[in-house]
Amino acid sequence: MSSITPSFQTPSAILAVSPYSGSDIAWFIGMGAFLITALVSMLRKERRRKNLSNLAERLGFQLQNPGAKIRLVSVEGRHRGHEVRFLSYFALLYAYYVFIGDKRRSNIAVAVSYAGRDGFCLYLYPNIASLRRVVTMRTKQAQLLVVKTGDDAFDRAYFVLSNDPVLGQSVLTPKIRGQLLALDTEVQCRSNLAIEDGTVIYPLLGAFRNVAQVSTDTITSMLDFVCGLAEQIEKHP
Repeated sequence: MSSITPSFQTPSAILAVSPYSGSDIAWFIGMGAFLITALVSMLRKERRRKNLSNLAERLGFQLQNPGAKIRLVSVEGRHRGHEVRFLSYFALLYAYYVFIGDKRRSNIAVAVSYAGRDGFCLYLYPNIASLRRVVTMRTKQAQLLVVKTGDDAFDRAYFVLSNDPVLGQSVLTPKIRGQLLALDTEVQCRSNLAIEDGTVIYPLLGAFRNVAQVSTDTITSMLDFVCGLAEQIEKHP
């Protein structure tokens, strides 16, 4: 009985008999990668749009520019006397500081405005060594200083920078710290947070990738937390 020996061809041998040149194949591969990337981006934008619509319906807020590009779509309303906006955080100018290093985000942030205390800024990150090094390097020129609250559990969990550490300690009250730790447990992900330009910016993480699965109580608790933080800042004109 004769045996059949399989024939193996090198990539160069395959290209030699292929009707397509190497540049043609590279073009097809590149185009395929481009189309896949475009499809993933489109699906992510559609998810953000659905999340924003869901928030507007459940909170009784107004959905602004629903047919526009996702960066122009927002949900606006008031909570505890504060102007509240949900929006795709790619529309936020402060994403440079806020959203470094966490891939479990939902691509939506809530922004709450507050009155007074011009120029104050504070940035809070998960206290991860690699992230802490990157943030520290990127903020040296902004003259930001590390804020320690004296709460060991909180200081182990978060790395905080501010241009006014004394005020930073004052606004991060025990109640605010406890609310943030509780929210992070609910959404199963430690959050980033930024305060600047008269606005508190809080990204929706973890479970908020699908807002329809998040209880209204959790969303309300999150709004209470962000508005409470804004009110703490307003106590220090």
